[in-house]
Amino acid sequence: MHWIQIVSAILAGVSFLILLTGAIYSLREKEKRAAGLFFGAMIVIPVLLLIPLVIGSEVIFIVWGGLEALLVLGVLSFVLPYPRGKRMTWDKPVKQIDERTIMFSRNLLKEGTEAYATYYRLYPQHLEPDSHFRKFPGLMSSEARYFNPATFYAAEATFNVIEHLRDMAKGKPLNKKTAVSAPELTRFLNQWSQKLGAVSFGVTRLQEYHKCPSNAISFDDPNEIEGITRWQINQEACFTLWKKIGTDCGRCVSVCPYSHPDNLLHNLVRKGLRQSAAFRKAALKMDDFLYGRKPAPKKEEEWMRVR
Repeated sequence: MHWIQIVSAILAGVSFLILLTGAIYSLREKEKRAAGLFFGAMIVIPVLLLIPLVIGSEVIFIVWGGLEALLVLGVLSFVLPYPRGKRMTWDKPVKQIDERTIMFSRNLLKEGTEAYATYYRLYPQHLEPDSHFRKFPGLMSSEARYFNPATFYAAEATFNVIEHLRDMAKGKPLNKKTAVSAPELTRFLNQWSQKLGAVSFGVTRLQEYHKCPSNAISFDDPNEIEGITRWQINQEACFTLWKKIGTDCGRCVSVCPYSHPDNLLHNLVRKGLRQSAAFRKAALKMDDFLYGRKPAPKKEEEWMRVR
């Protein structure tokens, strides 16, 4: 047997196993589009790689040898450590955020109270958007568009637990400041979030398919906000949608490439993302191909259908 035939058989077997693994995991995740593509590739790619075993001519050996060499080099270029890509710039906040401006705090304000009058005297620009979102049923409301008694009441119970734990967290704020660089703090948050159970932690470039149902996420370049250059969502638009549907939206989280399950397939991809800037670009394109640039919202799980 010619060595090209041996290499072709090995590559065909390896590609078959990798694609079969992808198809099985996709079926488990109920990702029909990805499963179909994996099954299709599982048939086509190994068959193409096995052509030298069927047609044993010198021309085929030369052509397939060149193609397979390019394939191996291409895979290695994505897997081996590679420059990390362009570095992010880090700006230090120059002032503390007024937490009264957060939507959850504003949602608690009651018309006719001193706190209500004081807040809108300080931030009159918030009165109009806040009056608008107060017209809708609200979070966990039985009148909301997507009301589900089991999930809504379970979420409300969770919020109540947090409320009861508030007294345990009271205390004087620590005035001592610790000097730490932004990259070091980011690395700490990465490791700490994984220690607490997160699969991974990362920052991704905003894409068209992240389009928010409430148009709360900007696609413009970052602007100077409160002394630092950054992006900021339109929290009024986001929270108003929540008030309409009765719960959080989660669209931005569900379509994020980092939101895939914790399993062998996706963890191998995450490892590649940390290794190579080239792999990150290729993985993003592959994610669009397998799951779609605008993934459809998943259906409600059977166990959530409590009526």
